[in-house]
Amino acid sequence: MKILKAAAPLGTLAPRGCVVALGFFDGVHRAHAAVLAAAREEALRSALPLLVFTFRAEDAPKVGTPHLSDDAQRAALFAAAGADMAVFSEFSALSHLTPEAFVDTVLVGALGTRVAVTGDGFRFGHRAAGDAACLGRLLAKHGAAAVALPPVLHGGEPISSTRVRQALERGDCAEATALLGRPYDLTLPVVRGDGRGVGLGFPTANLCPPAGRALPRFGVYVTRVGLPDGKAAFGVTDVGTRPTVAGSEVRLETHILDHTGELYGEPLTLEFLTRLRGEVKFSSLSELSERIRMDCEEVRIWLRQNGQS
Repeated sequence: MKILKAAAPLGTLAPRGCVVALGFFDGVHRAHAAVLAAAREEALRSALPLLVFTFRAEDAPKVGTPHLSDDAQRAALFAAAGADMAVFSEFSALSHLTPEAFVDTVLVGALGTRVAVTGDGFRFGHRAAGDAACLGRLLAKHGAAAVALPPVLHGGEPISSTRVRQALERGDCAEATALLGRPYDLTLPVVRGDGRGVGLGFPTANLCPPAGRALPRFGVYVTRVGLPDGKAAFGVTDVGTRPTVAGSEVRLETHILDHTGELYGEPLTLEFLTRLRGEVKFSSLSELSERIRMDCEEVRIWLRQNGQS
């Protein structure tokens, strides 16, 4: 899949025309997957390439809202959905455009859109003045069409990125998984910590989440760990500030069960499966060590009960 990152689409990216999936796609949850699948069907039926048009993760339209996925993760999920190209545009470069100008200069002029596929709640243009019905009317003037999919429901309510974030804020991994269609995950490089884990008998891989990334509620989790060699293991992951050792920065510290070897600088993927407990400040390191031992045993029990061992 070809990936383009630009302040705005330049030139004609799809000379033959294309089917465009439109949206921010934060987290690429099940409702987003439905848009991508419908766009793929349109592309196959029309014998046209499928292009995903979105904005960079750091340009989330709602300022201050933590994002559920970075550009690399979204790109991988777009490719897995069958996209031929993904355009990650700079929001500020286009936010001033009226709905008419966005359709004329971006969708038709640069992308050659024949069919645009969105969710029913899609908004676009300056101050989100355009909706899905407006998109259809404007594209029709150019002989193109728009398809707006109805909401995808879970628990009787539409699936949204907001609901995923709310589930993470509660530490509800099962709900987040049901909304996303997969466990919530992060891929980050392993950084050097203070080495206390080794001293406690439970060495950890330490990850520093970037500012603006959504995290599960502070606490201890069962995680599936994607290792650099492509294999997977399971771990006990602490999300928080490490109050027992007077930590201040938010860290993800994972003790990987039955694993040895150096991981510094290597990327790890953590999938959050379930929450074991909240963050606790222990009175001593020996008490912390005993609690970690108990956590590891709880992870093994959970894995057996859920057919993961």
